[in-house]
Amino acid sequence: REFARPLFAELAGITPADDPVPVPNPPSIDAGRLAGRYRHYGVTLEVSVHGADVSVTVRPDANPAIAESAEPAVLALVPWQDTEQGVGLLTAEPEYGAHTIVFFPAAGPGAEPPGYLRMGSRIYVRDDR
Repeated sequence: REFARPLFAELAGITPADDPVPVPNPPSIDAGRLAGRYRHYGVTLEVSVHGADVSVTVRPDANPAIAESAEPAVLALVPWQDTEQGVGLLTAEPEYGAHTIVFFPAAGPGAEPPGYLRMGSRIYVRDDR
């Protein structure tokens, strides 16, 4: 990031956006409708809600030998933004120097829960309907 910012500015004339950080007054969200299991090849995400706490458990599942021996990673999530486009949560603690965005697209008023989420650069399809 430290290298890329000046490079983008010099070569492309643009300034990349700042990395997202938790906001001091997070929006109130209906996290219950986001809870569920989502899959992308080789990885299963389980979004859980316990009271006001939201977390995502990340489990590898492509290779049974790895899946049996790998400890799942449990990441706490915090509300970040709630817009017409959808709901964004952030990992509460940064990983590799930055918070990861977990984004659920808007389904519309009264609609089903989101059919997918985006975490980092991957799309995970809901798999518990």
